[in-house]
Amino acid sequence: MSNTLPKLVILPLVDLIIDEAKPLISIYQNTLKAEHIASDEWALGELIGKPIGEVVNTMCHRGTSNFSEENISRLTNNISEQFTVLLGSKPKTPYSKEVHVFLDSIRSKGLKIGVTSWLNKETTEIALKAANLWDRIDGHTHGNSGYHHGTSPDIIFTLMRQIGIDNSDHVANVGKTKYDVLRGYHAQCKWNILIASDKDNTRWNAYPHTAIVGSIKEAASEIMSKSVGSDFFDILNKKNRKRGK
Repeated sequence: MSNTLPKLVILPLVDLIIDEAKPLISIYQNTLKAEHIASDEWALGELIGKPIGEVVNTMCHRGTSNFSEENISRLTNNISEQFTVLLGSKPKTPYSKEVHVFLDSIRSKGLKIGVTSWLNKETTEIALKAANLWDRIDGHTHGNSGYHHGTSPDIIFTLMRQIGIDNSDHVANVGKTKYDVLRGYHAQCKWNILIASDKDNTRWNAYPHTAIVGSIKEAASEIMSKSVGSDFFDILNKKNRKRGK
């Protein structure tokens, strides 16, 4: 791996800047329950990261009842409005102060900051402004722009185009979920850092990363370090060659 610093650092809005998705899952559950739609927490947890309309559509079609496109659109708008109200308030999260320290550290080196979001444009912008981050980032994505979410690298490539970065060797992707690290892997980001409180848990071995750290502070140290670890794409290719692939 190159010893130079990245030019762009990417963070996810949900699960990092605004803490976690649990309050959003509760809104999904309460709204869908009122419509007699089964909404198990585990199912919603697997869908978090997809745009709201896709989540609602999937949950509506899991049961035996038929829901019209009109009803799905109504529920999507209802949930979107609730998210906007929730995230428009000043976030009180354990990461809020750490995120600002992280940004100060990154920006002091002249690096660009990008934020990924599966929320709609209005809610994303309101959340960033409420967290006093609007003027401290260089680009962001949102859920109604038409590009793919989940593990697809599209939103990373979109941010790179926005900010003028043409090579993922210059990108550090930081995340807290399997979707975050798989997205960074498929985009072939040179730094692909997972933040996990249970970083020694072997379940993370299934998801390719360049480092697992316990906090965003440690992620900053990993990015700034001159010894950022081995190139995991090179390691993977060597393993494949040994296996005769």
